[in-house]
Amino acid sequence: MKKLVRCLSQEGQAEFGHIFEDGYVPVKEFTPSYANLEGHPEESTRVFLVDWTRLRTEQQTRVLTYLSKKFPNAQPSEIRDRLEADGYFPIQHKWVIESYDLRHFI
Repeated sequence: MKKLVRCLSQEGQAEFGHIFEDGYVPVKEFTPSYANLEGHPEESTRVFLVDWTRLRTEQQTRVLTYLSKKFPNAQPSEIRDRLEADGYFPIQHKWVIESYDLRHFI
């Protein structure tokens, strides 16, 4: 099974560099999706779905800390339950570099 990985953009590094220290973001799908994000309810935003199950324990802890600060009305246990049930969380497309290795398509 091929592991799908993207890299953080410079802007993404500023936002998520503390979570993805090596700059690599494990994603669930090769192409971005559209989602309605908190703070942008009237418009769909292009996102990649980060594969929660492929994050190390310390990365998961950092994600929970980040999301708890971003959504102070949600309990960390509720956030964790949601992430574990879904198996992913969105990261904006602008924070990720999309690149392709054409050798895999030949």
